Amino acid sequence: MKEEIELRESESGLEWPYYKGQKALSASTLTQIFREIDEEWKKIPEYIILKAAKNGNLFHSAIQEFLLAPNKAPKLPSPISLNTQKKIQGAIDFFQRNDISVNFRHFLGSEKLHYFFYQGELLATYVDLEFTNYIIELKSNSSKMRGNNLNYLKFQIQLLIQHLCTKKRIYLLWSDEKETTFRKFQPTKELLKILDTLIGFAKNKEEYPLLTKKNIIEKLLENYSPTNKV
Repeated sequence: MKEEIELRESESGLEWPYYKGQKALSASTLTQIFREIDEEWKKIPEYIILKAAKNGNLFHSAIQEFLLAPNKAPKLPSPISLNTQKKIQGAIDFFQRNDISVNFRHFLGSEKLHYFFYQGELLATYVDLEFTNYIIELKSNSSKMRGNNLNYLKFQIQLLIQHLCTKKRIYLLWSDEKETTFRKFQPTKELLKILDTLIGFAKNKEEYPLLTKKNIIEKLLENYSPTNKV
């Protein structure tokens, strides 16, 4: 089936796979329902969301630059918020304290595309930091996000898709304004069931109105325990 996969350039300039004319499913697409039913998310002003996205990009760029040249201090753009500086420094301190520098020679790069057929559906993802035997996903969201189950579920679906697409161990490094944590992601049957449900929503959009999807997600959340919480 790989010969039928076509890579097309998106508006962002990044390539994305298509299979028989159909765009590969991403974690963002599959978890769109979470944003639609999350009352807390709906209360966040648009400018706050855009600011957080911009700071997240600065965080990712700084860490990627550090891994490419670990003996040089990353060049931070100006202006940059104090919170973002703390998050960047916290992540860099973590890498240095835990002697990950010994694995720099196994660093394969950042923002690499991977895709995989799962139950007949093409899934795709970009990964933040790829090493020979594992992936590190970077997060710099506010500490307030740690208590939101829908946000954790969104992150875990993203990590699950990365695991399926790369067949590698996945780690989540979360650096916020309070602390930096590092956890190994553990795929579970429960998460796979939720992924199957989300893929079902994507394949059969007309059969699932918003209220029906909301009720199904809320039922799944009743039995959901975020085992990979950081």
